[in-house]
Amino acid sequence: MVNIAVSTGSSNMDEDMNLRPGSPTRLNRPLDLSALLKDGRTQLCLDIDPMSQESDFNAKFDPEAVFKQKLINHVNFDVLTGGSDDKEDENLSPFEKIRKRMTAVTKDGGVMKRIIKEGSGEVVPPNSHIKIHYQAYTEYQEVPFDVSILRSKKPLSFKLGGPLLRGLDIGVGTMKTGEVSWFLVHHDYAYGKLGCGNRIPKEATILFEVTLVSYSENPDVLTSEPDQKLTFPDVVERVEAHLKKGNERKTQDNDTELAIKHYKEARNLILDFNLSNDHESTLAKQLNRAYQNLAICYNLNRDFKTTCKLAEDAMHVIPQLAEKNIKLKFAWGKALNALNEYDAAAKLLKEVKQKEPANKEITKELLSLEEKIRKYTNATKVAAQKFFKSEKPKEEKGLSLTDSFVESMTEQLEKFKLSDTVGNLNLSPGMTVDEREAVKSIADKLKLHYVQLNIGGQGEKIMIRKN
Repeated sequence: MVNIAVSTGSSNMDEDMNLRPGSPTRLNRPLDLSALLKDGRTQLCLDIDPMSQESDFNAKFDPEAVFKQKLINHVNFDVLTGGSDDKEDENLSPFEKIRKRMTAVTKDGGVMKRIIKEGSGEVVPPNSHIKIHYQAYTEYQEVPFDVSILRSKKPLSFKLGGPLLRGLDIGVGTMKTGEVSWFLVHHDYAYGKLGCGNRIPKEATILFEVTLVSYSENPDVLTSEPDQKLTFPDVVERVEAHLKKGNERKTQDNDTELAIKHYKEARNLILDFNLSNDHESTLAKQLNRAYQNLAICYNLNRDFKTTCKLAEDAMHVIPQLAEKNIKLKFAWGKALNALNEYDAAAKLLKEVKQKEPANKEITKELLSLEEKIRKYTNATKVAAQKFFKSEKPKEEKGLSLTDSFVESMTEQLEKFKLSDTVGNLNLSPGMTVDEREAVKSIADKLKLHYVQLNIGGQGEKIMIRKN
């Protein structure tokens, strides 16, 4: 059990402790995780700003923020610490520590496994139909980027050797019913060198926590639930009808809201239907069209965050088809451009431009992006110069700051603030005292939180958090 003493550093306790559940609160000194994990006790010194608390209270309801809050309920601090305090491991990264306690599933070590809870019965046979729950993490990000139960309370149904990520498919193929296991999956078996959207960085190793709920070699066993009333031909026919009606509402009536309802119904019919060998290809193609059309409609409605979420879902559910869907990726790139996610937008738009070099819409969007980047870069330089000219000179504490450092850090923090990234922005702990002070000042100006963590023998970890 962890005991936490709270101190506000203020004499007015009644006012300071008027905190609302879930409201973000700043620590005025770093939290020592090693002490917390070792002794079960630590002290949190809170920096309470009543004005910021009030502004949070008056903020409008944001469904995306609710989704992020649900993700936070699945925090895994082993992604930060590696779950080990051994001195011999102090120079290892968290995933390197976790890897030491795993066994190799593939000969090259691209998929590693650790059983958290033993299952029962036999190992799932090849080509079986499975039901799973999973959570997925990237290194140093304790908040997962995907939690299956938040997308569907029912376990997700798949066929081994089908649409699952290669590494996840290989890992699940080693499990037993009821088993809970961790899989550390190299990027060659996951999202590749380019990553996926703004949640999964380039060359990212992924930690999956997977629960195998059930499996069957007979697909009828997994489709015999009381709510599974529709036959495969029924589903195909209804999905096709909704896709057609959605197209008509969008193109003929210019009614994107009604079109979205039809596309959503098509998507949900497929996701609620448990696939078998004969069903998979046909329904996957229909699902690909549904995701594509939903993304286009949400862009037309200027709901760019939902467009990005849909595109990322498609990359999880039907990765092979979504990866080749030019219209889906173009819609995703346009949404990222609108959200000022310049790097991610450029990557996607350049990719689709290579595949369709004569497409005038793609060319126009790329030119728009390049102009925005140029203006943003110029504005960032001017803002940084004005900010540091207005600062009073401080006593020299270390090496002097360079203009390039200030400009680079300002740009990095502004991009992070504007992005839809879940989790933290991790910075190099090797900064000088002056550089840290500069980062703190920039973070304060942007209303971001500067956090230092002391993680056992690994020294300090410097992170920037959003409010």
